[in-house]
Amino acid sequence: MWFNQAQGIDDFSASFHYQVSNGNFGSGYGLTFAVHNDPRGLGVISNSNFNYGFQGIAESAGVTLELNGSTNTTEVGFYRNGVIGSGAANVAPHFPGGAGFDVLVDYNGSILNVTVADGINTPFTRNYFVSPTLQSSIGDGNAFIGFGASSGSGITQVISDFRFESTAIPEPSSTVALIAITGFCSLIRRRRQTI
Repeated sequence: MWFNQAQGIDDFSASFHYQVSNGNFGSGYGLTFAVHNDPRGLGVISNSNFNYGFQGIAESAGVTLELNGSTNTTEVGFYRNGVIGSGAANVAPHFPGGAGFDVLVDYNGSILNVTVADGINTPFTRNYFVSPTLQSSIGDGNAFIGFGASSGSGITQVISDFRFESTAIPEPSSTVALIAITGFCSLIRRRRQTI
């Protein structure tokens, strides 16, 4: 699901609430907040039913929220160009259940800061030094922003209160209203309806 206008990514802040419930959580299930300049534009979709809805998206960068039921862990990762690698960091507690998590992704042109908070435990924070910069690796200071997701049967993933602010373009600050994702199939249907 992509916001239908490219946004400035030289310096930005994105925040949203993420809640997951139901189902069996397997490897490759979860969500990606991504920026991209894939030649397919708004029609781009991951080429995998797994890998957090990010695999195969060219000229991209993404922050993954990874649900792994086999190890009962949740991890946060940062990847580029639609390739999921290793190096994700464990988050405690596990995402599923409870009131959900508030996620903040903040980029200042060289450092990408990801903070995940559940309102009870100490927030998890991970900083990524981004070299080359997002602009260099994506090929432009403007990119489409949005989400990819993958899940198994019965899993419900909900995003709400999504906000994106950028100082990189002279247009008014972008605020995107409530977005709800219910499983991967709903994500695909919704994206196609908005095109």
